[in-house]
Amino acid sequence: MKDTIKEKILAKYPEWHHRPFLFNQEEMDNPFQVYKEFFDAYSLPNIRVKLWEWLHSACHDEYVEAVNLLTLYRHCERLIEASLLIYERWNREETGHYPKDNIIRSMEQFFGIFSHEINTQLAGIKQCYECIQQGKITDKDNTEFYLQSIHTISSNTLNVLDNLLTTVKFHVGKLDIRLEKTTFHLGSWVKTITQPFEAATATEDRRICLTIQDAEIITDKVKLGQILHNLLANALKFGSPDTCITVKCHAEGAELVLQVINQGNSIPADKMADLFKPYQQLESNYGGTGLGLYICQLYAEVLGGSITVQSEEKATTTFTVCIPDCVPQEQ
Repeated sequence: MKDTIKEKILAKYPEWHHRPFLFNQEEMDNPFQVYKEFFDAYSLPNIRVKLWEWLHSACHDEYVEAVNLLTLYRHCERLIEASLLIYERWNREETGHYPKDNIIRSMEQFFGIFSHEINTQLAGIKQCYECIQQGKITDKDNTEFYLQSIHTISSNTLNVLDNLLTTVKFHVGKLDIRLEKTTFHLGSWVKTITQPFEAATATEDRRICLTIQDAEIITDKVKLGQILHNLLANALKFGSPDTCITVKCHAEGAELVLQVINQGNSIPADKMADLFKPYQQLESNYGGTGLGLYICQLYAEVLGGSITVQSEEKATTTFTVCIPDCVPQEQ
């Protein structure tokens, strides 16, 4: 019976969903066209409405609308592949085939940030969906939790995309990243970032422990959210099983202090200097692009702050982000 159900579900999937590389030769020759086609097909308001409609339909009709979610996931995979092709071509300047000027460097930086940030968000959607599809989650309340996590990640993805497109500009050959400051409450904001990770840690005997001072904050919450998101992803990847990932947030005067602490192998002292450089990885067997911590530092500096790390041998690793002048003070 289960095999029959599985076959019916798989029959609804498009033929391309399992292919390792999605481009045809024409698209490989001109990957920029993929970006144009995506933004011609999806406006930000329209995609936000579509995601909500698909999620609502999935809650009531089970897998009927799963193909539409998968279609969006496929489009984003294509954007990531386009970024990879563009990066590889520009990287050939190391052999003298392609000169690289400031404009190309700034565009490479943007594509790297774009592909990393969108891919990390979409991976969470895929993980939650697979847990439901594969029958790992049978309790109704847990199923609703995973569906809510999908909705939360979808909203976060749209916010990240919107923020990237509206605040990142190319100016005189350099990447100019501006701020979009809003006022928000620290406690509820942290939970929107940590909830998708709670779904991931539940299947790995991990826990996320929060120590949050619920203060009012004025800053770019999307960029701050990406810092926290990348630090949590890093802690989940390198932390030891059956341990707690601790998130601490508090105000010190007008300064916000955000910490992510995990238990596991320490970071070697000789690797500390390269930790926040782009495309650097401590261990290649863990996968990833090596951009997560680089983006954390980039955004922390854009927010006017800093990020530091302390790692004790065979104990804990603590990343600390300090953002000044973002906590309103009583007159």
